[in-house]
Amino acid sequence: MENLNIEESILHYLYCKNFGEGDPPLNVLDKWAVQQKFNKVVFWQQYDCILKKELAIFLQDEGTVRLTAKGVLHAEKAGLVSPEMIAKNRHIRKLLMCTLARHLEKRSTTISIDELIETAQLEGHYCYGNIDLLVSMGYIRWVIPRVSLSISAKVCAKDAVLSKAR
Repeated sequence: MENLNIEESILHYLYCKNFGEGDPPLNVLDKWAVQQKFNKVVFWQQYDCILKKELAIFLQDEGTVRLTAKGVLHAEKAGLVSPEMIAKNRHIRKLLMCTLARHLEKRSTTISIDELIETAQLEGHYCYGNIDLLVSMGYIRWVIPRVSLSISAKVCAKDAVLSKAR
C-alpha cells in the first residue's frame, strides 16, 4: 500500500509541477521526498517503476523529470489531481487547439508559441506543459523547436475525413 501511495504522490507532484512551475530538477524531487518523509529506498524504487512504466522521463540534458503523455493521461484518469486542475488543463488544451486552428485558417501554416499564448489569452506557464502534451500526442507539431507550431498532419487528415463526411 505504501508503494502505491508513493507512486501516486510522485505522479501528483510531477503533474502539478508540469502544469505550473515547470519540470522539477532531480535534486528538488529528492528534497521533496525528504519533506514528505518517504522511505528513501522505497521512494526511488517507485520512481524507477514510474520510469519503467513510461509515465515519466528523466531529461538528462536538463537534469529534470517530466511526465510523459501517458503519465499525464494516467494521472487525470486516476484522479490523482483535483478535478478543477484537470478541467483547467483540458480547457487550456482545447483553447490552444481552437486558437491554433483559427489562426491557421486565416493566416499561415505556423504560429509562434508566444503569439499562440497571447491570442488564446492564457498565461504562459500554464500553457507549456499542455503544449508539450499536445505535441507528444501528435495533435500539433513543432515547426521550429520551442519557437513555432502547426497542426499536425494527423489532425488535418482527420479533419479532412470529417468534412468530407458532412
